[in-house]
Amino acid sequence: MGQLDIYYRALSEYRKQINSNAECRAFTKTVADALACGADSIVVKRPICKINEDWVDAIEEGLVHIEKAIKEDRQFIRSSGEVVPIEKVKNVSRDSVEHLARHSNLISRDPKEDENLVPDGLYTLERLNDYNVYENRFLYMLLCYLRDFVTLRYTNIQKLASQYDGAMKLSGSVLYAKREIRYTVDLHEKREDDRYLRENNESKDIIERISAILNAILSFLSTPLMESVSKVAMIKPPITKTNVLKMDKNFKGAVALYDFLISYEGDGYTVEEREKKISPLTNDVGAESAEIIAVLAFIAYEHGLGISESLKREYELAEQRKKQAELESHRQQLELVKKKVLRSELSADEYILELEKHVKMLESENSKIEPLYSKIDSLKKNENDLKETIGRLNERIEELDVQLADTAEKRFAYVAGFKKDCDEKIASLVERHNEQIAAINLQMSEQRDNYHRQIEHMERITDEKRAEYEEYISGVRALEEKNLLLEARIKAIKAEHGEMSAGDDYSDRESFSDLEREYEAFVSFYEKQWGITKRKIRKRILSPKNIKRINKAGKQ
Repeated sequence: MGQLDIYYRALSEYRKQINSNAECRAFTKTVADALACGADSIVVKRPICKINEDWVDAIEEGLVHIEKAIKEDRQFIRSSGEVVPIEKVKNVSRDSVEHLARHSNLISRDPKEDENLVPDGLYTLERLNDYNVYENRFLYMLLCYLRDFVTLRYTNIQKLASQYDGAMKLSGSVLYAKREIRYTVDLHEKREDDRYLRENNESKDIIERISAILNAILSFLSTPLMESVSKVAMIKPPITKTNVLKMDKNFKGAVALYDFLISYEGDGYTVEEREKKISPLTNDVGAESAEIIAVLAFIAYEHGLGISESLKREYELAEQRKKQAELESHRQQLELVKKKVLRSELSADEYILELEKHVKMLESENSKIEPLYSKIDSLKKNENDLKETIGRLNERIEELDVQLADTAEKRFAYVAGFKKDCDEKIASLVERHNEQIAAINLQMSEQRDNYHRQIEHMERITDEKRAEYEEYISGVRALEEKNLLLEARIKAIKAEHGEMSAGDDYSDRESFSDLEREYEAFVSFYEKQWGITKRKIRKRILSPKNIKRINKAGKQ
């Protein structure tokens, strides 16, 4: 049973139940009359696909030639030969003997009188069947092109042929028996690949033809010949029309189909959108819609007031009464049948059949009642257990009340004494706490002063150590500069006297860096000495004795 059948059956049963009640029937008629007079509407849009049969006919005709061409099983024999050692030769053919006759160099041993002629090697020839001829490769290319060509159009046509777009708009208000209902329904549904539309399409026959074409193409591609050809490179257009393609009837038909496909323009189908509108609604549509509005109003009322459980109980009781009435009616009918049997108006077999029906009905009811009986027994047992538990708890409560009355005064006296002891202990603890805080503050003050003195002493020692360290560092640097200067002077003296050997090479990075530092140390030394020398020269030139001698020489 399909989904549409289930919905139709459910709606029919629902309408039957509604129409069985006069009040419900009158209410739905009022709503239906309002729908018939309003601007309510149902709009359905469907794309109607009209398929051009020219390409379908051409492909069906061409596939006949392709099938026959595949069955020709065209191939060529490929020969592959080589000289192999004599101990590896398995079969000797005529080609092997002819090759040995032309290549006597393969016989390197002279046979003795009683020995046969044994060469060192023999030529072996292997013939293989090769199906990868150009014509078979053309068939494979054509089938691949056909598969893509048909699949694209078949997919689009199937989608269009089973597409549904529907909308329903209802709005208005109804007054009936002190009830006012205002409703607005705006329904929009889209479906794709709908089974009903697919099976009841105007183009169903031609769509089935296209499906058969696609299945045939896929079956041709799965043949052993095409699977073998698929392992080599596919040929690309333009094709070379060999003699076979031009002269063979089947291959000639395949080429004609190929020429048709590559020159075909368009989608192969046209689409026309068809719209169906129902407004105002017909009596049947209005009645069904009115019943849906009524049930929507009931759902809002049921859950809004929270009466689902109450309605469920009433429904179950009504069903039970209905079953009991059916059983009673059948029992009365059974009694009537029994009387007729006694009066010989009916046979005993008919009475037995009615009796069996009644027994089956009773068994069905018993099967439903038995779980309820077991549940009732379980509930009664739980009720008895709860009553016993409640009795024991009441006795315990009475005992606790007596104990509470006896111990109330003792508890008050104990609490008073306990409070007094607590107050005394708290006062003692507070006094001891204050004393401990004072002692801790004094100790912390002494530790703070001692800590400050230690810090001052450490700072003084640190300053002295820092001065010693700086003096040490300056001495080390002076020694390093002096050492560099001496190295530079030694190298300068050696260079001046031509004592630098060929092994004294300072071109590598580390040696040149050392040389550069020595140069910087020498330059620094030179600048310092030049400053000292300039001061001595200035002092000697500007001395009073020298000035007096210069003035005397000038006068002369």
